[in-house]
Amino acid sequence: MSPGEIVSIDGKQLRGGYDKHNIKATIHMVSAWANQNRLVLGQVKVDDKSNEITAIPQLVRVLVLKGCIVTIDAMGCQINIAKLIVEAEADYVLALKANQGTLHQQVQDSFERETPTHTYTELSAGHGRVEKRTYSVLTDLKWVENVEAWSGLQTLIRVQSEVFQKLSQKATRETRYYISSIQVIDKESDSKKLAQAIRSHWGIEVCLHWSLDVTAPADRF
Repeated sequence: MSPGEIVSIDGKQLRGGYDKHNIKATIHMVSAWANQNRLVLGQVKVDDKSNEITAIPQLVRVLVLKGCIVTIDAMGCQINIAKLIVEAEADYVLALKANQGTLHQQVQDSFERETPTHTYTELSAGHGRVEKRTYSVLTDLKWVENVEAWSGLQTLIRVQSEVFQKLSQKATRETRYYISSIQVIDKESDSKKLAQAIRSHWGIEVCLHWSLDVTAPADRF
């Protein structure tokens, strides 16, 4: 594994596993995708009576993740999963959503009460739209309750995105939050590292899940 490789872990229901007669349940897989090397590192089938929260730890335990940055969506933002990643000598960037109880609110409150350690902005244009993304990084964790339960937690991240559609002349705005074990030592380079990790998570959607939907024979109706 390349040093600093960003490994994205995400789940997907395989369309080809659908049975209209309900003889078998839809197949649900959790995959690990190496963004730089563009390789599937491993997959675990989610048990019929389980979910991704139990499947992700199974996958993390069998992967060699030392030196990597592991990104997972909000489903995988769990104390035990963060612990397993740190024990594997890797870093994590975990997404948050409002339905996760108090942690999302505590991170949001942190940015309202404290000045970010560093702010990094990106601009991109293409496909008839212009997008501005502002990454704010905060290392002050005092507003996060039970912070010691999150192994290696070092930073909170807020991503504010604004997308301007040239055709409709309309703009949409979105704010997302993340937690990470990545330390901010060099404000500029480490903030860029966090931004790259967050952006790269889409690689598993674009490169792997899209292929399963469109090109993989096992995933067709």
